[in-house]
Parts: sequence; C-alpha cells; structure tokens
Amino acid sequence: MTRSSLESLRKHKVGNRPTFNELLDMLKVEVETYSRVIFVIDALDEIDVQIWAPLLGYLQALSRISLLATSRDTGEVALELQPGQRLDIMANEGDMRRYIERRLLGSTARFKRLLDANTDLHEEIITGITKKADGMFLLAYLHMNSLETKVGRVADLRLALAKLPESLETTYDDTLERISDDDQPLAYQVFSWLIHAVRPMTMRDLQYALVVGDGVTAIDARDLYDEATLTSICVGLVILRGDTTAGFGSKEMFDSNKVVGFVRKLFI
Repeated sequence: MTRSSLESLRKHKVGNRPTFNELLDMLKVEVETYSRVIFVIDALDEIDVQIWAPLLGYLQALSRISLLATSRDTGEVALELQPGQRLDIMANEGDMRRYIERRLLGSTARFKRLLDANTDLHEEIITGITKKADGMFLLAYLHMNSLETKVGRVADLRLALAKLPESLETTYDDTLERISDDDQPLAYQVFSWLIHAVRPMTMRDLQYALVVGDGVTAIDARDLYDEATLTSICVGLVILRGDTTAGFGSKEMFDSNKVVGFVRKLFI
C-alpha cells in the first residue's frame, strides 16, 4: 500500500471506518502505481446495489484495468456494465447429476439405508431433482434437504419427489414450513439477527448474540449453540460462507420477505 493511502487510514480513529468514497480514492491511488490491474468480482448480484453500482462505474472509468465480474443475469447489472465480452455459464445435466450423487453419498444413515434397500430410488431421485432444478444448484440443494427428511416409507419418498416445486419461491415456502414447532423460536432469533445486523455476522457473532439477554453478565463458551444446531434448525436456509460468515443461502431468500413473513407469523 502506498504511503498516501496509509496516511489516509491513519487519520481515522480506532473504530471509525473510512467512507466509501475515501476507499475509492485510495483504490485509485493504488491502481495508478501499476501498469495493469485486474479486478475480479464474484457474485456481483449478491452485493447491495448501492455498493456495486457506484463501484462498477468507478472501476470502468479507470485506465489500465481489466474487470471480470460474475453475476446472475439481472437487468440492472447488465445496464451498469459497459459493452464487453459476455460468457453465459449454465450448469449442464452432467454437473447437476454429479452434485446430487455426491449429496446422496453424504446423506444420513437412515436415508442411505432406505436407498440401499430400494436401489431403483437412487436413479429416480437423481433424474427427478435434475429435472425440477433445471440447472439451478440452489434449488437442487433445497430439494435434497427436503427429501432427506423422508426416511419412512418408499411411497412417501416417491410422493415427496413428485411434489417437489419447480420455483424458488414455492420451495422457500415449503422449506420454512419444515421448521418444527420446537425449533421455531430459535430459528426466529437466528433469522432476526441476520436480517437486522448492520454488517455481515460471523458464526461466532451469531452464537454469542443468541445467548445475550436480560441479566446476562458473563457468557460461558459451553453455553453457546453449536454451528451444526444453528444451521440444522434453519433447514438449510442459513449457511456458512467461506470459513466463518453466516448468512442466508441466497440473496433471493433475503429479499423475498419470506423470512420476515415467517417471523411475523410467529410473534406478531
């Protein structure tokens, strides 16, 4: 980092973050020290539009840079990107089948026993979910989560497979309905913290936030909910991003008001 950028950071007191425009100015200074800079921005559509829109405009105005951005095909992203090379990437059937096969291999012991006793189910599940997901891995992920709860009769599993929805909206509704009555209060707290947090929460943040309450003056690490419990009671809607950051499995889940509706249904 250049001396001028370091000096700019030192002006801020501990705990005070530079503004977005200040960070952009520092970025420009850094870029100008190189003959060529390559920026790679993954999952652009998952970032708040108030951040990615000005960032894209700023980067595209700089000279000596190359920009690679990945995003789902949303109209507003396409409008912000200047004309350039575009490559559409879609999951092919082989990729989807391999993903489902890996999920089946890593499924619960009870689910595996059901599959082992009925070998034809293996191909039925792969074919059925591949068709329903239509190239969308998130949909396949949620469908597998749903099917893994059907560990009773073969007929029940086949019926559940046939009734799997083909849209994310309906799948989110069905997934929220699977949260058990006993788990709903804790799931409500998890969703509430993630919805209202002013910055991305780490799993550790979430674990401590859930045990804070009236009269709590000290927290014993042994009283924290473990990661597996928190992700399990939220039936796959909350996942770990990278190593530690907890969040919803997709931006659609956060933006669709499904979670907000779930919270209101329980407590309003």
